Amino acid sequence: MLDTRKYKEQLDKLLSFNDEFHYVTESYICEIFEIDRSILFDDVIKYLESKNIEIVCDLTDEVEPSDEELLSVNSNEVLDELDLNTNEYVNINDLIRIYLNDIGKIPLLSYEQELKCANEIKRGTVAEKELVTNKSLTSEEKKELRKVSFIGLEARQLLIESNLRLVVSIAKRYLNRGLAFMDLIQEGNIGLIKAVYKYDPSRGFRFSTYGTWWIRQAISRAIADKGRMVRLPVHMSEAVSKLMKERTVLTQMLQKEPTNEELAAYLDMPLERVEFLLQASQDVISLDISIDDEEETLLSDVIPDITAVNPSTYLENLEYKNKIDKMLKTLTPREERIIRLRYGLEDNIIHTLEDIAKEFGITRERVRQLEVKAIRRLRHPSRLKIIK
Repeated sequence: MLDTRKYKEQLDKLLSFNDEFHYVTESYICEIFEIDRSILFDDVIKYLESKNIEIVCDLTDEVEPSDEELLSVNSNEVLDELDLNTNEYVNINDLIRIYLNDIGKIPLLSYEQELKCANEIKRGTVAEKELVTNKSLTSEEKKELRKVSFIGLEARQLLIESNLRLVVSIAKRYLNRGLAFMDLIQEGNIGLIKAVYKYDPSRGFRFSTYGTWWIRQAISRAIADKGRMVRLPVHMSEAVSKLMKERTVLTQMLQKEPTNEELAAYLDMPLERVEFLLQASQDVISLDISIDDEEETLLSDVIPDITAVNPSTYLENLEYKNKIDKMLKTLTPREERIIRLRYGLEDNIIHTLEDIAKEFGITRERVRQLEVKAIRRLRHPSRLKIIK
């Protein structure tokens, strides 16, 4: 939850910007809150959305692909980039190829066509509301409104379908983040649909510029919510993503895997923060997951138990313990007890002279004297040969 009192000044600036332009750009949010674009606070976005404030990519940003790039989306090229493995029952490659071929047949819209669709959608939405709220409409008026509403639905469908390739081009940038490629596309399509419902052509920019932000936002949130067994907060997920990208860049520069210290110096970030993010980047997998095609071998079957004691070491220690016990039995019961307590042979806890003195009801000095006497007796050759 965003602390509106703490960030009142920044939020007032965003609201003023929205009053003037009827939207807020992503870079302006980053500038106001002095945060990096890749670690944009999810709470800020949710607050702005609760105020019905539209958030768009900067009009000068080249984040969305051009029409030429979208037209060049090729199923074989995409599959080569994905390098997916086939499944015995369902060939994922074929599913993706069919989907890409289908959306590749849908032509892109020009700016004028986008404007026409947007206006028809707007009129259709108004007609739908009129049909629901106005109970005094005549049959002719209802018929005309239903016609306008149907045209709006068709325009909405056309605007969505003509931008499906935009979703694919953006989804490719989020591979290997925990979600399958088709899941990324589906999440991106949800963002696309939201963008179509909210698009206002009167702001003067193309739909791809506006829709890109919604698609990226939908995919990013899906990865944060569903990409890991243990969910990371959105801003933490983005921070980890940025760190991993910068580590890749530094690896190429150094021609070796950078140390945590080198990475912290390169990012001008505290070492503790780098180590924390690297730890957060580690995913969780089940020990019961199968690691072979027959699903007979589990991961837990091949991971050694580092806490388990080596059998030979255990036997050696047991034999040595028995020899020590035998040697201590040559002392008096009180001397044996003092040695066991002083050196942790009783409960693996080394007791102080004060503790032992209280147990026997004697002074600490007397305990020390008895300890020295017992050690001297243990060093006698007749006793040392027991443990040799």
